[in-house]
Amino acid sequence: MTTLCPAFPFPVPFSARVSSVKRYWVTLAKHRSFERIVARGTVVGDSERRLLRLTEEQYDLLDLLGGNPRCLFEGAAGTGKTLLALEFARRCARSGDRVLLICFNRLLGDWFANEIAATTTGANITAGRFYKCLRDVIVLSPIAVEFQTAEKQSHDAELFDSVYPLYGQLALEAGPDRFDVIVMDEAQDLLRPSILDLLNVWVKGGLNDGRWAFFGDFHRQAIYGSGHPTDANELMSARRGFHARASLKQNCRNTRRIGEETALLSGFDSPPYRMGQVDGMPVDYLEYTDATSQRDALETVLSRLATESGIVPEDIVILSRYRLEQSAAGGLTDTDLFRIRSIDQAAPKHGRIPTFCFATAQAFKGMESKVIVLCDVDRIDSDDDRSLLYVAMSRARSLLTVLLHVRTKAAVREAFRKRMSDLWR
Repeated sequence: MTTLCPAFPFPVPFSARVSSVKRYWVTLAKHRSFERIVARGTVVGDSERRLLRLTEEQYDLLDLLGGNPRCLFEGAAGTGKTLLALEFARRCARSGDRVLLICFNRLLGDWFANEIAATTTGANITAGRFYKCLRDVIVLSPIAVEFQTAEKQSHDAELFDSVYPLYGQLALEAGPDRFDVIVMDEAQDLLRPSILDLLNVWVKGGLNDGRWAFFGDFHRQAIYGSGHPTDANELMSARRGFHARASLKQNCRNTRRIGEETALLSGFDSPPYRMGQVDGMPVDYLEYTDATSQRDALETVLSRLATESGIVPEDIVILSRYRLEQSAAGGLTDTDLFRIRSIDQAAPKHGRIPTFCFATAQAFKGMESKVIVLCDVDRIDSDDDRSLLYVAMSRARSLLTVLLHVRTKAAVREAFRKRMSDLWR
């Protein structure tokens, strides 16, 4: 197991800017001196408090919607899209509007529903995963039996691309139920002609004259289909007329170190957002060569976190591109020092042994956690690999550990070279 230098995991050429290198090592020396005195949990706690203030500042951007009833918000991971969508939905509900708050991912949809249920305006908001909310409408309509038959006979792609939109539109057209406002998060995974046609029926006034706010990351988070910034805007402009556009530029979720290194390893030529001012802990990179060495490395990391002062198991999520049984975490589900459970499983009510949550990076998209341990990073060469890495790394707010296969070393070194470029600075 080898620890890579987070800033320069490659030999620095003589021609490199000596001043930049010197500044880095001076900063690193100061940080390491500080770390010997202050526990990591204390640093994480301080980072969390400062990140919360940055998130609250993002709420000012909602004033853009004051004179713009239709707006497409674009922003990279960590720019506050999900919290802004939630806050905007609450504000509309407080004004007496009936609001539909939707997203693509199930975990995020469940989180939305739980957050709304805890508010006094929850009765005015229907929140959850888009396809679940739509299905709830269909099964209460006169075409429920016909739909359920088609649902059983369809494979996943056909179900989501054709069956749900078709029967959903029929059910909505047959009923009086309309929302005053539609708020959509994860728009990069939902903006398709068939879904826009359906939403056009679901909101009062249609998409041309009704009220809506869509939030999306069209950089690298469209891991369930194609998505590009020009595609989204051209689609909305061509089909639904005028709408305002707003760009979210400030990273208010991740510490500066996590935000920068996420962008570097994900293949961006320049930062997709303005870095925050919360420096935070260095990203910890651990190399592994095979399944055994990775399992040993992961066990060491989790054992330390299980006893870390100032960090509790609820703060930690293990992510992988693979399901639990195929991941490195799958071999550590029952140790003497900790337990690992799928995020779908209920948390134990009582237990003295720390229990960590596990999720695939795909399922955890749209969510976040104080501490992320990312394992099974065995390739980062293709656009799909880098997009998934971008999603996974950007989930961490204050502390991030990444387990990298040794075969990724060349790609990692090449990625970090960009930190020295004029374009990156």
